[in-house]
Amino acid sequence: MEADLEKLPRTRYMSKRLSEQRSDKEAIAVVIADKFIGDKNSVLLDAGSTGEKVADELFRRREHLSVLTNNLGAYASYVRAGLLERSGAQPGSDNGGPPSRPSGNELLLTGGRYDDTYESLLGKNTEASIRAFAPNVTVIGVSGLKHDEGVFCHGADEASVKELLWTTKTDKRIIAADWTKIGSRDAHPFGGVEKMNFSANQAIVVTTTPPAEVTADREHEFEVEVDKLQGFGIQVVLANEVLSAGSGG
Repeated sequence: MEADLEKLPRTRYMSKRLSEQRSDKEAIAVVIADKFIGDKNSVLLDAGSTGEKVADELFRRREHLSVLTNNLGAYASYVRAGLLERSGAQPGSDNGGPPSRPSGNELLLTGGRYDDTYESLLGKNTEASIRAFAPNVTVIGVSGLKHDEGVFCHGADEASVKELLWTTKTDKRIIAADWTKIGSRDAHPFGGVEKMNFSANQAIVVTTTPPAEVTADREHEFEVEVDKLQGFGIQVVLANEVLSAGSGG
């Protein structure tokens, strides 16, 4: 069953996104699940490749979560977590398929129209589901972030859902974005960076540091963006540095 899940066809767009900056996205997901989300939290999780990685880590590491998402990749994450539990030969387990609620976690999929480019649910029903949910933590993916222009997504249809995630009241609002997104823009801005903490008690950007081979100008651009974000009262966490410090590296 697990192998079958891995062979499920992915859209061209999502296949590309999942392969890009893969190790960065995995580091970001580990840090979010380990440092910023606790057992029993309610989590509003965005669509996208980084969101799918976050789902992988949440369902492996946390218990009794309530996760609402329009990310169809999160369903596969949920099933994989159940298969891992089943393979652990827990008392009373059987071979009849994955447990319906691995570690007591609840996965809620929004309603809406399935978009086969982004492998997500979009539209008015999606937005209605989000409005009815009260998250402790909201995790948002972006395709670009510039302190003076805002946060960006790639598709027009996803912009209205992103705008809702940007304004929904929450304890923690987290942007999950690898270093390539910081200082970049994309087609559709959906919120101002300075408003990230308006309806949240904490605003956090979890990203990664640029590799050594980037140009000095690009590295400087990244550093300027980080400084500006911190000036807005946003906590910036460099996931690869956090993991390196934790491993004694």
